[in-house]
Amino acid sequence: MQAQDQSGLFVSFVALAIVAILLFLYIYQCALIVNSQYSISKLKQTQAALLRERAQLQLDVHNLASYERIEKIAKIKWGMGQPLGRVVIDYSQPLAGSSCNIMLAQKP
Repeated sequence: MQAQDQSGLFVSFVALAIVAILLFLYIYQCALIVNSQYSISKLKQTQAALLRERAQLQLDVHNLASYERIEKIAKIKWGMGQPLGRVVIDYSQPLAGSSCNIMLAQKP
């Protein structure tokens, strides 16, 4: 009888070990899932912040490259005005000591 009790005890111990291992694997799997969800959440927040920054930068580029702004800076900061006529640059026959001829043509 004692051999039967020992074999029953061994089977119970093996079954308990299997249940413990399965329980550990289940808890480990759940921990991995929670960790992955946390990482995904952080990445989505980062993505949203980067998209907002991109939109702001595109708006800045649009505003900084506007012709109105460039014209205003040219007039106020550099004292430039509207040209008196068209400027024609002729590279075919440069004057002596020059790489090109610049002529001012009258507006039609």
